[in-house]
Amino acid sequence: MIERDPPESEVQTYRNSAKTMIEDVMQIYEAEASPVWQQSYFEQRLGEWKGEIKNTIRSRTSVGGQIFVNLIAWAITIVLSLVIYYAVTAQDIDDIVRQKVDQAVVDAGSAGEKPNPDNRQTTR
Repeated sequence: MIERDPPESEVQTYRNSAKTMIEDVMQIYEAEASPVWQQSYFEQRLGEWKGEIKNTIRSRTSVGGQIFVNLIAWAITIVLSLVIYYAVTAQDIDDIVRQKVDQAVVDAGSAGEKPNPDNRQTTR
């Protein structure tokens, strides 16, 4: 007569053997499928990155944006040009005082007045 319930040691041996075979099959499957998964993931991400890069380039090189940037650059150029012009043509304080004194002398001479250096007022 055939025994229906095998001994516990035989059951444990079969279970360990089945577990080992399943683990081997899963390792082989992961080794073969993993590169495919990684490649498809990276291809998907690369496609997304390409789209993001194109959108960034389009947004930064739009006509409206370029006109705005050029207007700002134009305004900055004008301001810098004016600053440089006035810096080059600016007079020293000595020159300004000298001009005012010369003008006062000329004005006093034409009016017949003599400049009074003591109180800085002209006398008649």
